[in-house]
Amino acid sequence: MSDRIATAGLDVERYRAEGLVIAPEPMPADVLDQVRSDLGDYLCDDPSDVPDFVPDLMASGFGLRYGSHPVLLDAVSAVLGDDVLLWACGMFGKPARIGKPTPWHQDGHYWPIRPLATCTVWLALDRSGPHNGGLRYVAGSHRARALLGHQRSDGRDATLNQRLELDEPQRAAVRVAELEPGHFSLHDVHLVHGSSANVSGARRAGITFRYMPTTSYYDRDLARRQHRELGVPDISGRVLYRVRGVDRTGRNDTVDATAGPWAATPVPPAPPAPGRPT
Repeated sequence: MSDRIATAGLDVERYRAEGLVIAPEPMPADVLDQVRSDLGDYLCDDPSDVPDFVPDLMASGFGLRYGSHPVLLDAVSAVLGDDVLLWACGMFGKPARIGKPTPWHQDGHYWPIRPLATCTVWLALDRSGPHNGGLRYVAGSHRARALLGHQRSDGRDATLNQRLELDEPQRAAVRVAELEPGHFSLHDVHLVHGSSANVSGARRAGITFRYMPTTSYYDRDLARRQHRELGVPDISGRVLYRVRGVDRTGRNDTVDATAGPWAATPVPPAPPAPGRPT
């Protein structure tokens, strides 16, 4: 894994200490242009037409195409190791003036991965910061490797129905990940994070790619149980793309994508399905 760290130039120690790090190397500009082109149906000039959330960009091939780019995979491998599955991709549109907040939460509260281990890449399509509802996180909140008690709050005023209340020490540790277009952050599955509403005149769109080490098992029975008990989308049928290495558990049913799809023709995303973040 040391070669991956050198290639990515990633500050892995900061990732371990704070739970989030911004990668020094952005996605190449021509690739970012392709991403924007393929998302043209969602990311148009009129920010009111941009949805707050597109839950699944994997089914059409979009997520695999861009989630297997070596710039992203080198960074992910630096923190997860050389055996990696890509299992989800979505988009947070955060349209100008009407972008919904995402409550404080931990991703792992509703993900069926055991042992729980996932790294999320957050790729900025627009400039993202405190001015337009940029990603906020509680630095170091992942270190206990524990899931906190979430409250369920169904409704249409936020992008997620699971939320946490922060105490005073947690509020003091809040940071904002500021990103320029094409740059990306990586965060740990236990990290407490969220974002405020976007009341500015600037859209804040970004794409999330979810990766897990193959030393963990994607438990489809647990996914169905979480759907029933937590009211989150049923993600038991997700395809697991092995983008690097081998399946170390021997239990995951994976699709070999280690050759990479970069010779393929770009595929636009499927129409958005109703639901909340997965």
